[in-house]
Amino acid sequence: MTRLVAHEHTQVPADVAESFVQQYFQTLEKGRTATVRLRVPSADFGIGGGIAFEKDVRATLDSRLDPTHRNRIMTIRWEPGAGEPFPVFEGTLAAVADDSGEGSLLVLSGSYEAPGGVIGKVVDSTIGFWIARATVRDFLVQLRDGVERLYGQRPAEPASV
Repeated sequence: MTRLVAHEHTQVPADVAESFVQQYFQTLEKGRTATVRLRVPSADFGIGGGIAFEKDVRATLDSRLDPTHRNRIMTIRWEPGAGEPFPVFEGTLAAVADDSGEGSLLVLSGSYEAPGGVIGKVVDSTIGFWIARATVRDFLVQLRDGVERLYGQRPAEPASV
């Protein structure tokens, strides 16, 4: 198993960020599964030109209480189409308050098993991990942008008198 942890800052307050993450996923859904385009920007590997390698995956997001029943956690899973030689990723997604208390960090933590047995593990140890890490970072940027867009479109709160 290969573990990944990444985070991205957003201007959305932590107390509402989870609901906007869920709303964003609903914009991607077809049924209960969302299609997420995972990208690996070529700039992450020192290749210019703004090229990105892309792969659509089926993603599910769920929200539930943790085993202690004290905290809500979002679980996330994405997988390629049937028979495609890409790993399945499973993890958690959290929105935690930033130091200012006005924004939040979207934190993705999870793991995947490189497909392809021994050969897959060799590929993962040489370049696959770097691709996975770039993919997770880009996913969080897409998520942040979508969440902030939805947050910016929310109805204005009535002015207090």
